[in-house]
Amino acid sequence: MRVTRPALALALFLGGCRSTEIVVPPLGGLRVEVAMSGTDVDRDGVVVAVDSGVAVAIPTNGDYEFSGVAEGSHVVRLTGQSANCVSAEPLTRTVSVRGEVATLVTFMLICTRVPLAASGLVAFVRQGHLWLMNPEGTGATEIPNQAGEDFRLSPSWTPDGQHIVFVSYSGGMARIATVDRAGGNFAYLGGNCPYCFDPAVSPDGRRIAYALGLGGNDEDIWVMDIDGTNAWQLTSGPEWDGYPAWSPDGTKIAFARDEAIYVMNADGTGVTRASPLSGVSDRNPVWSPDATTLAFECVASGGGHVCTMPFGGGPRTVLTLDWGGGGSPTWSPDGTRVMFGGAALGSVRLDGTGIQWLTSGTPLDTEPAWSR
Repeated sequence: MRVTRPALALALFLGGCRSTEIVVPPLGGLRVEVAMSGTDVDRDGVVVAVDSGVAVAIPTNGDYEFSGVAEGSHVVRLTGQSANCVSAEPLTRTVSVRGEVATLVTFMLICTRVPLAASGLVAFVRQGHLWLMNPEGTGATEIPNQAGEDFRLSPSWTPDGQHIVFVSYSGGMARIATVDRAGGNFAYLGGNCPYCFDPAVSPDGRRIAYALGLGGNDEDIWVMDIDGTNAWQLTSGPEWDGYPAWSPDGTKIAFARDEAIYVMNADGTGVTRASPLSGVSDRNPVWSPDATTLAFECVASGGGHVCTMPFGGGPRTVLTLDWGGGGSPTWSPDGTRVMFGGAALGSVRLDGTGIQWLTSGTPLDTEPAWSR
């Protein structure tokens, strides 16, 4: 039989295919572990890639196993670590994958304390002491109590971000005091006020609003000059008034009266209720930087949370419903997030998403105050 050229070519091709075997290289595994220790450990985790493959995010002190890796040499790269976390060994390594047992690669990084920024710090209370930190949770530094002070609460920043006004408990009295961010220039303000609480520095830095306890359930809002002189009373009556907060332009003060949020002019006139008539317990209000919204402590689903509501009325939003609750809200300088205290310090977006935990919650961290 005569074979044509095309038929002959096909026969030769098929014959060649029968003698050719496709060899698949043996496959193994590659497990990467990341261990971080020290101060200000990078909470965002790192990124690891093998050769030119897809990069994988690995949490701090976590691991990831790459499967189906061909036996042989491979390059493993770690990136994305914060600048304060370094390794004594290279972060790009060549490793050999052999056999069925995954090859282990461990990156160990030591993290050092991040310095405090020049501005935009957060003051907070940890076990009765004032602490400072950067807004991302790094650089936590204690401001030691003075001799004779039992504990400190309720920090409020001066507008320049250099001094903190707070409540100092000592000798059975709650007095307003001030200290600079380095822990120096400590001073009591307003004389020997026996029961002064909740100081709030005005936006122009000239006055301090505070609550003065008069015994029992009677507490009123007062104002004094920044040096502690010239005190005058803004509210009166049998109600409990506390937690004063200045509006950004200094013309109004929001405060808690019994179980609701009220707003008044800075001279004490024009008191109006801001909370809806819902019977819930609202307190500790704070204004958004654009003065359109109030954040405050509220009761929702049977627990204490942080809520927001438009100034002038409107529906409230519970920010911490999915995060176990919180209190003592403070706004970010750009008004996009609200920080809160509780078991730990955290911050969320205005719709209650995007939680960022800034401290571990051991020990308890409360009452954050975010400087501008």
